[in-house]
Order: sequence, then C-alpha cells, then structure tokens
Amino acid sequence: MLPLALACSTAEASRELLAPSLDTTVAALAVADPVASAPAIAAPGPHQPQPDIDSVYPGLRRAYLPAEMRLHACASLATDGSIVGHDCPAGVVVSGPRVVAPTHSDVRVRFEIEASRGVELVSDIISDEARRVHARLDQQVVPARERRAIGYGVHVFEAAPAVEARIFVRGPGPIDLRISGLEVDVR
Repeated sequence: MLPLALACSTAEASRELLAPSLDTTVAALAVADPVASAPAIAAPGPHQPQPDIDSVYPGLRRAYLPAEMRLHACASLATDGSIVGHDCPAGVVVSGPRVVAPTHSDVRVRFEIEASRGVELVSDIISDEARRVHARLDQQVVPARERRAIGYGVHVFEAAPAVEARIFVRGPGPIDLRISGLEVDVR
C-alpha cells in the first residue's frame, strides 16, 4: 500500500497528464465545429453514449439555397434566387453550404443550368474541405443555350463535417451562365 502523500501526488500527476489531452480533445471539437452558432460538445465519458447530432444541431436536415452558398467572383445572386455568371473562367462557380450531414442522412443536389456557349459541367458532394468525396456527377456536356436539369445524391452513413456541393464549368473561353433552382437538400 502506498503512503498517503505518495498516493495523492500520483493521483495529481495522473490528472495533470490526462487534463491536457481532454482539453485538447474539447478544443479540437470546438474548432472542427462547422456550425459556428452551436455550442461546443465535450467528449463523452467512458460509459456515456455519443450525443445524437440531430439533438445537438437541430435544423440540419433541410433544404439549403444559393443565398447560403459561396459564389465565384464572376457570379452573383439574382432577385429570383438564381445564380448569374458573367465571363466565368473554368473552375468552381458555386459551392456550399458546408454543414454537418447527420448519420444516415441523404444529401441531394438539384439545379438547372444554361450557358451562352457550350460548357462541360461537373459537380460533386464533398466534406471536410475535399478530403472526402461522397458523390460525383459524371461530366455533362451542355450545348449553348440549352437548359439542362441536373439531380444526384448520396446516402451518408456516418456524420460528415462540412458537407458541400460544388459546381464546376469549363468551356472555350469565359462563360456567361445561369444556374436556377439550386438546392442542396439534407434529409
């Protein structure tokens, strides 16, 4: 049996060794939280279940619209909610919304695109700053002034941080385009 003084110093040393790792875990969770207005979640103890993400972040399962997404400098949001691009270079025109997709959720992307000249279109659903690709739309060739409806989706089995859809275009030179009806639906 350890003397009382040695037992106390050993317990204090254990707390000092464990405390930084717990603080680091809580800090990492707070930093990795893509929903800025939500409170940070402390790591559960050894016998506590993980919190249900739907109860921690209510309102994640909904439709996200272009006003909640990032646009390339060539694009702007029209009053009707569509995205209008003028002289857009090849690359990402719109991306977003960067939200948590809860466990067992479906993420669907829907939009229509029309361009002044023929374009090549690619879209994907990614998370964690493109470290994970969840779904990718095969390249589509959209002829000039033809309106094309696009829709695809993926089932997310485990919660994914910072989920977003991206829409890429490429054509012969700068492109004028309109993306209408864009919706990223998380259910």
